[in-house]
Amino acid sequence: MRKYLKTQMGEDAEFSDVVVELAREKNSQEKKDLIKKIQKANEEKRYKIMELVENRKLTRAEFERISLLLEQDFKCAYSLEPIELADVFKSGLLEVDHIIPLSISLSDAQSNKVLVYQREKSSERTTVAIPIFL
Repeated sequence: MRKYLKTQMGEDAEFSDVVVELAREKNSQEKKDLIKKIQKANEEKRYKIMELVENRKLTRAEFERISLLLEQDFKCAYSLEPIELADVFKSGLLEVDHIIPLSISLSDAQSNKVLVYQREKSSERTTVAIPIFL
């Protein structure tokens, strides 16, 4: 690249950086529609959460917990006990758990997470099923 630029600009030309811009890949209409659909679903979920908490300012962790709570129909993923919305704001009561441990799957995606009572997570029966998925 330097050799080409020197031939174009002269042997005594000095420059510190060379910036190369590449063309962006265009998305197909089908991919664009899928992206719009996902964005709309996320926006609707966000509005639903904000309605539930009456526009209360949420931390990222609280928002994630409420999002999981909605997906799980307000039930603990392990015990199927009902979870109240107010429980999300109580320290140490609920915990986000990875379905397949993060150390194995390396996935911190929403689809690999569940909201559970902390006492259920620490029970031995939740760790028994892990080798089945491997």
